[in-house]
Amino acid sequence: MLLDDDDLPVPQACEWFLSRRHLEINTLMRNANEVIVIHKWAKRRRFNIYDRIRSGKQFTEADLKGLIEELSRPQPNSNKVGKLAVSPDTRNKRISTGLKHILWYIDELTVLPDTAVELADRLSAMRAKIVKVFQDSYQKPEGNRKYHKHLTLEQARFVQDALDPDGTIKFGADERGRVRNFIMVCLLLFLGLRIGELLSLRIQDVKFGPITYIMIKRRGMSNLDTRKRPARVKRLERLLPLDNARLAILLDNYMLEDREWCLKHGGASDSGFLFLSDEGAPLSSDRVQHLFRDIRKRFPKDLPAHLTPHSMRYTFTNAVNAELHSQGLNEQLIEKYLAWLRGDSSVKSQDTYIDFGAQTKEAVARYQTRFASGRSSSDVPF
Repeated sequence: MLLDDDDLPVPQACEWFLSRRHLEINTLMRNANEVIVIHKWAKRRRFNIYDRIRSGKQFTEADLKGLIEELSRPQPNSNKVGKLAVSPDTRNKRISTGLKHILWYIDELTVLPDTAVELADRLSAMRAKIVKVFQDSYQKPEGNRKYHKHLTLEQARFVQDALDPDGTIKFGADERGRVRNFIMVCLLLFLGLRIGELLSLRIQDVKFGPITYIMIKRRGMSNLDTRKRPARVKRLERLLPLDNARLAILLDNYMLEDREWCLKHGGASDSGFLFLSDEGAPLSSDRVQHLFRDIRKRFPKDLPAHLTPHSMRYTFTNAVNAELHSQGLNEQLIEKYLAWLRGDSSVKSQDTYIDFGAQTKEAVARYQTRFASGRSSSDVPF
């Protein structure tokens, strides 16, 4: 809920949030912080954003560029010196949210029965101008960093070897912790889970059998979840196969022995969550992030600086996409398969996870080798 200076709800903003109430709470909180920037910008210019739109008075290009510039700046909560600009990805999200919010209000006014034809025409012209200026303001990602968060095959295997409880590296002092950490990293890597999906898993979500299945399920908030930032499932529900016998055995042993030890050791009541801390509480995302940070520091030559829980999802998506292409499946079918595996409601969500550059480079290389004449073949010495 967005409040004005008198601590009263801003009706138009609150209506917009209500229209988006199907979204996750974290998304709505981010949207609220982005909309606040628009209101602060308008307040400094001594006008109300909704009154200005209702009047039909056009925003100048300087107005809109000034708003976009404001959306591109960090919004400090203290007097500390901060960055001069946010990242291109954050900037683009703010511009997208701001555009959706303003257009929603323009469209609501336009379709009202008592809106005069002249005002509707001015609103239509205003809408077209805002769309053009905002869309021209999107920035490209920094370099190609966005498309190289996945791990190579060697890096993915090294992470598993480093955490393997039966391996020779023995990363981590506690044996029970090594088992839990190994299972978590393998589930992130083999199933492409988000960290929220991993930490939301309950005991009943593991279905043992000839092939073990992991159920990703959306649930409401649990009273037994004591974490400051409770884990949530943002994607669609799905049942994923875990076709790895050793991992299934380790998972079964963890549930029967190590997990029970954590509950007794911490004197905690059973919350039902699959992964627990040594004190028996649901494991927090900070603990998982610290695990990846520590293993990056321990093996800087073997593991990339971008190793995070989310890089496992990049690796899964990129590798499965390549595997499906190698089977000769058409693009539309591949998109549907990946959307189901990842829990995406839109196939566009996959684009930032797939290294199209590397995959197309390999395909072009094969094409050029196949079509090259004898004098242009790859084995001609230079």
